[in-house]
Amino acid sequence: MRFLKTYCAIILAASLCGCTMANSAADENPAEGNPSAEGAVVNGNGNAGIYYADFDDIPIPNEMSVDHNKSLVIGTLSRQTGVLVLTGRVNAQSLYRFYYDNMPKQGFMLRGFFKHAKSLVIFEKQGKDVIIYVDEGTIFTTVEIWVVLRSDINEAPLQSSIPKAVPQNTYSTSTANASY
Repeated sequence: MRFLKTYCAIILAASLCGCTMANSAADENPAEGNPSAEGAVVNGNGNAGIYYADFDDIPIPNEMSVDHNKSLVIGTLSRQTGVLVLTGRVNAQSLYRFYYDNMPKQGFMLRGFFKHAKSLVIFEKQGKDVIIYVDEGTIFTTVEIWVVLRSDINEAPLQSSIPKAVPQNTYSTSTANASY
């Protein structure tokens, strides 16, 4: 029995020592030990841990991936609109904080927000509004990024391709055959 207790104590000490050594190695080189650490993944803009998909001014954390089956982005190279749907195993509050902190760095101004398990953040920039909806599910968190183009003073107004409704006279207003 005494041998078993000693053996367990040695195993416990060795495992604690191994964890301490692994953590100190990760502190020395953050790119190897912690993929989400500052400097882990740096893109051309010098930002760590983010990438850009269809919208070149809306950052996406590396932990989230674009769901192409649920996304729809249309427009020209300079003006795009639509919805970009992201999924990943990330805490909803950290995603909310990510967009709350990073969108102003891209020139967006915060216009409003709702914050809890389902969060909504609204941003504005010249020519566009961005609505970011974060929904934490059981396994995955979903983010919907809605980009709506606006007509600002210096830009040509956006034209709708939907024709205006023309009322159809399908009923008769004639009182000639009316009997009271």
